[in-house]
Amino acid sequence: MSWVSGVILIVELGEYYDDETDKPICEVPDDLPAVKEINQWLDERLNEKLTCLSSLMKSGKVMPAEVFAGAFNYLNVNAFDDFVRSRKWKRPENIQLLIKDQEEERFILTDMSDG
Repeated sequence: MSWVSGVILIVELGEYYDDETDKPICEVPDDLPAVKEINQWLDERLNEKLTCLSSLMKSGKVMPAEVFAGAFNYLNVNAFDDFVRSRKWKRPENIQLLIKDQEEERFILTDMSDG
């Protein structure tokens, strides 16, 4: 038996730039400190990580956000949601976390700006 939860994390590009210098704070999307912490949390508990999907976009245009996704067996959805919300985001209102637990009919969007 398994219990799979789908996760989509959308990180607005402004998170990747220093507000004072307007220079990137990291070269690779996965190196953003909050994303690294989230992947470390997942790796420690499930031996899995989110995958950055933005580089897979082949439309000829740059995606205006970094998109990460994963499907995780036996993910503690509440603990994961709390952990993602507790990360230090520059603009939490611009971060979108969508989770679809196995028996849910649709993804649920977490409002990151209220916590």
